[in-house]
Amino acid sequence: NSILVNNVLCNGDSTGSVIVFLDSIGVYSIPPFTYVWMNNLVDTLRIDNNMMGNSFYGGLPAGIYSISLIDANGCSVIDNFEILENPAINFSVGPDIVIPCGTDTVLSAGQVSGGANFIDANYSYMWQPTGSTADTTVAYPGTTPTAYILTVTDTVGCSVSDTVNVSWDLYILN
Repeated sequence: NSILVNNVLCNGDSTGSVIVFLDSIGVYSIPPFTYVWMNNLVDTLRIDNNMMGNSFYGGLPAGIYSISLIDANGCSVIDNFEILENPAINFSVGPDIVIPCGTDTVLSAGQVSGGANFIDANYSYMWQPTGSTADTTVAYPGTTPTAYILTVTDTVGCSVSDTVNVSWDLYILN
């Protein structure tokens, strides 16, 4: 049998899937077939009984799995496979900031890494509440502290956000 693995796109998600094709189980194999899906090569996740052909399993996180295929004669074959995932998107907009009253400051995404494009570093950015789509934005909080939220998205749509609170020190004038 052959296995088609679809890896997890966003780190930590459970979007992996597997299709097992009955293409070389043996000339004497007799249906129906039983598929026993296992993770960590030991824990049974699911058993598909009375299968006449291929089997699909979706909603899987990254990890090592095995599939045991048993025919009506009790003959079996076991295959192992691994579902991979992209590294987590990592960045930090830094600690909360207090600036002199009446001033502004530049906020930055800093060094961004991970995600589906960890090699080409082609990320998209969205700052709230400014609406900036650059990796930096100007923070002008006014008289109440303001939360600036940066969402970084990779090329397959995986996103991570970080928040920094910016406030004026009303007793320090610029």
